[in-house]
Amino acid sequence: MLRLLRRLVLALLAVAIAAAACAWLLLRASLPQLDGEYHAEGAPGTVTIERDARGTPTVSGADRTALAYGLGFAHGQDRYFQMDLSRRFAAGELAELFGAVALDHDRKARLFRFRRVAREIVANFTPAEHALMDAYVRGVNDGLASLRSRPWEYWLLRVTPPATVMQPPNQPFNIYRFTATSASYAVTLSDYNSAGYLLLYRIKEDQCATDKTISVSFVSSSPVASGNSQIGLGSAFAPGTDYLLAVQTTGAPSDAPYRIEIHP
Repeated sequence: MLRLLRRLVLALLAVAIAAAACAWLLLRASLPQLDGEYHAEGAPGTVTIERDARGTPTVSGADRTALAYGLGFAHGQDRYFQMDLSRRFAAGELAELFGAVALDHDRKARLFRFRRVAREIVANFTPAEHALMDAYVRGVNDGLASLRSRPWEYWLLRVTPPATVMQPPNQPFNIYRFTATSASYAVTLSDYNSAGYLLLYRIKEDQCATDKTISVSFVSSSPVASGNSQIGLGSAFAPGTDYLLAVQTTGAPSDAPYRIEIHP
């Protein structure tokens, strides 16, 4: 009996050591390469990243485009998760990482539509500014790709880090207006090829004159996946009241229009 107990303890110890070794290897693999050379197709020429004793990078390049790429590369190596977290925090997309516990924050953050504001700013960039931003984005993605393993925070959350993309400012989406006849509805979203949210707004004042604006208030949102999704919006409706339904994408733009069906 004592021998069996000893073997069991040794086996558990071996498993613990193996798990610790795997965790150490994953953590080490997620650290940036500090020495040597890295060849990336997106690099606009030769870029040098030097680090001091504290790891602070200094980027050198032939022009501003090369410097923007190198800065993005260093950010992608060192701070990709923090960048992704900040982006999701402002856009109201933390629930994709942390689940339902972040939905309340996401609903509040989406009221400000920071992503739309950012796209409008990018849309007004000059060609030179677009070139710098494109170089920076390529650098971020190449810096992330240079890691031998995803940043350790994504391992803990069991998700894959998304690539940084420059999305067009006028991403198409459909808006549906209807008058509620029931307190609850089921919404079916069809032919949808991108992750996103179904957003519900209540129309406060029905002002149809062209010189006036319809006043709306945000009611709720529900996450949707690609393909055909049916979503129950619960008892959020007041019969006789007008509402707007819209879809806001969180990934790449949808290539084709989608269809929303609303059923009491």
